[in-house]
Amino acid sequence: MKKLIITLIFAIFYVYAEKSIYGNENRFLFASPEYFALGEAKNALSSEPIPANNPASLILAKKTAFFAGYTSFYNNSLWAGNTYATLKADSANVAGVFVGYIYIPDTDSTRQIISFEGATPDYEIIPSSSSELSINLIFARNIFSFERFNLSVGGSLNMMRRRLIEWAGYGIGADLGVLFSTNRGNFVSFQIDNVATHYTRWSKNYSENTLPQCFLSYGYSKKANENISFNLLYRSPDLFGNSGVVANTFGEESAFEDDIHSGSVAKNPQNLFVAAGYGAEFFIKNMVALRIGLSDSHKLTFGGGIYLFERAYVDFAYVYSSALDGTYGVSLKFEL
Repeated sequence: MKKLIITLIFAIFYVYAEKSIYGNENRFLFASPEYFALGEAKNALSSEPIPANNPASLILAKKTAFFAGYTSFYNNSLWAGNTYATLKADSANVAGVFVGYIYIPDTDSTRQIISFEGATPDYEIIPSSSSELSINLIFARNIFSFERFNLSVGGSLNMMRRRLIEWAGYGIGADLGVLFSTNRGNFVSFQIDNVATHYTRWSKNYSENTLPQCFLSYGYSKKANENISFNLLYRSPDLFGNSGVVANTFGEESAFEDDIHSGSVAKNPQNLFVAAGYGAEFFIKNMVALRIGLSDSHKLTFGGGIYLFERAYVDFAYVYSSALDGTYGVSLKFEL
């Protein structure tokens, strides 16, 4: 039965098409302010069903919750809005659904104006918009729960519609994850995104497969005293080297080239540290959260949150997402 399931996954998602390292890169733009503020490194300790997260960590959700967030990029040149819901069926099973939308207004498109035969053609610039819709279905299950450690697994099905001015592409893919935690506050997360590739069809003549990516994350959670607790976080670069962002040495700008895979750990082991994401968050009386992080593109991020009435959570972040300049994000989460 397991071999049949694996074969079906590859049959559904691996359709012959052109290989790509950017096809599903926008998933990181759908993150929450909490995730952004921590250098995009909270995979091992995040209970959010966002596309960039480890689906297995959804098991950490304490209650059924509803979320709405907004992030601006490049001074509102583009923006992302997202919402999600988590349903905690019991202590061993949690499900989630995520819907995100990116909108890029007024992209200039140059078109040729038909002229008289033999004459030099004229051109006009027409402003158009681009967008992306992302829908993810996530499920996590605790499969081993002992006195000293827990082991959970999770998976997500992600669907996408991307519109680039005059072209529209439809994509589908899947992610898998494992989360191991101990009673001493250690959390180790392992995830594979775009399992068997993320397939996107643009037209009858052109399709692309986004290559799989693999991330290892670590989180340490500690309660210092009755009033203060903190989390320390780490997320590795793509261990497969199939990401579109390259950051080989600390302090250098990221480069984008189709023939260079990002921070290949096999060729550059130091990238486990210099091309990784880091974060730290502090909680004061479980009411105020302070967050700071360093993204994989070596940009400082920070943010905070206020917890109201033990049900509502308001979060803010100043964001440096991997490939984009400084921006901000806000969100509201409500737990039942």
